[in-house]
Amino acid sequence: MPLLRFNPVPVYQWTHAEFAGLDPWSDREIVRWSVVVYQLIPESFVAQTPPVKRPASSERNSIPNKCVIGIYSREHNRYRVLPLALQDLWRAGKVEDRDLPRLLHLIEEPLRITDYPPGQLARAMKIYAFAFPVIALLAFMAHLYGAAAVLFVMAVICFGVADFWRQRRQRLTEEWLRLITSVSVTPA
Repeated sequence: MPLLRFNPVPVYQWTHAEFAGLDPWSDREIVRWSVVVYQLIPESFVAQTPPVKRPASSERNSIPNKCVIGIYSREHNRYRVLPLALQDLWRAGKVEDRDLPRLLHLIEEPLRITDYPPGQLARAMKIYAFAFPVIALLAFMAHLYGAAAVLFVMAVICFGVADFWRQRRQRLTEEWLRLITSVSVTPA
């Protein structure tokens, strides 16, 4: 019996842009980079999932939010999915394509797994934060006051965790924006 695998894997959707730039991971040689749009899909469901429809507009902000942005180097056959905050900056047009490899290299050390899409913990906390009060209300209506109180406390904790990750993403976006403006990344 095959096991279901829920590890999200990036599935190529389309190439948004291409450029030549320095590779900060390999002695600063110039390589061909692609800004690639991926869809993160659980490993067991890759074959059954249809591709995302490419938007008619080629603008950055027209890419659906369910898609993630990454960079790909043909020479090294390696892809890198961008952290959520860096994706936000890129979609807003505050980061140029050719700056992505160097910026990602600069910020790699302080990153956590939850900084990358799909941000499962933050998403789960949002769902729990709304589900627990509903269940607590039902428990309260059934005169199960202890269970209602526990569920209400769990909902408050979930709201707090979800808010923590939202604030972390905003803080990282602001920090990286300051990094972009303080470090001349793009050659003039």
